[in-house]
Amino acid sequence: MQRLRKGQVKEISKLGEILADVIGSMPEDKYGQAKGQIEQMLGEGALKNNFEMLTAIFPEKEVAKGEKWEMEMKQESEEMPMNLKTTYELKKIGKDFYEIMGNSTIKMNMENEISMGEEDAIMTVNMEGNMASNIQIDKSTGWVNKATMNQEISGKIDINSMMEIPMTMKSTIEITKE
Repeated sequence: MQRLRKGQVKEISKLGEILADVIGSMPEDKYGQAKGQIEQMLGEGALKNNFEMLTAIFPEKEVAKGEKWEMEMKQESEEMPMNLKTTYELKKIGKDFYEIMGNSTIKMNMENEISMGEEDAIMTVNMEGNMASNIQIDKSTGWVNKATMNQEISGKIDINSMMEIPMTMKSTIEITKE
């Protein structure tokens, strides 16, 4: 993977080989139904979006301990486009790491045509929420040593303006370099 100075992911190399390994290890009878889902979850766009939530956090200029900066990110995805607005703060400068705290607002709005048996339907998703991040960055490499992100997103899914489904998603994501 290559990333730009501010942490955006430029490219993910050898992704085809990774997908072939994952899909190739599946039993033949499961391959067909899972192939599309795996390619969506592990495709370059999805992986870039997921990595950038952790890496595209760096400010335009050098900051001191206690300083804050804002970043906006749009995740363009057919499955779940998302807009994040995050305020980061450099909380701690250790001997070999930086500790960055982030507080994000999340908005997910999309309209998609879905198949429901013999009929097609329009599904509209409107959800909002928050994410709190604690990210430790290696001083020498700029890579994430460890990170924890707590998300809570709620809203509704509307199908053909006839069925409304309330939804709340809570997740904790923990990442370590080991």
